[in-house]
Amino acid sequence: MSTTEPTSLLAYFAAHAPNQPESWFEPAMDHLLFPAAPEETLAVKQAKEAEEEDNLNWMPGREPNIHPEARAILDAHATALEAWEKDVERIKAERAKYRYFAWRWYYAEQMVKANPNTPWDGAL
Repeated sequence: MSTTEPTSLLAYFAAHAPNQPESWFEPAMDHLLFPAAPEETLAVKQAKEAEEEDNLNWMPGREPNIHPEARAILDAHATALEAWEKDVERIKAERAKYRYFAWRWYYAEQMVKANPNTPWDGAL
């Protein structure tokens, strides 16, 4: 037997599981929770209002006139939102990978359980 062949019936079924998980299959992913979005504080809301008010008074040739502290608050909030969005995308990718591999072992376990002639102790 070559080293690439499965060493057990369970490994065989995992290796030959359908490529795409069934739509109903959602394994527990408590270790891959989505982070909370950055909170929109009162300071951020006030800075947004100041920016909107400044935009309403816009005229051609006029430079934006928002207070530097308000601009800094908005920039910091935008940076936090960008970091949060990257975290969410990373977690989505990790959840997709986890679901794919968990599916293979779930399928294998169900196939082994379905054969009444196979001794099964319930452990993977």
